[in-house]
Amino acid sequence: MNWFALILLSIGHIVTDINQSAVPAMLPFFKKEFALNYAQTGIILLVTNVFSSVIQVYFGYIGDKKT
Repeated sequence: MNWFALILLSIGHIVTDINQSAVPAMLPFFKKEFALNYAQTGIILLVTNVFSSVIQVYFGYIGDKKT
């Protein structure tokens, strides 16, 4: 078992989970700081959710192959 790869995948999964929950909480600050409208903040949220969903499946696939 490649422990280094497994630890890296676990850290990547944790970072993705934290990012997915942190971005919605930060949207009001982004909106104010960058003068975004609601459509732009919605796109930010959409992209982070889609990216998170895709990357976690990939991390799971790689993790299953490594163990």
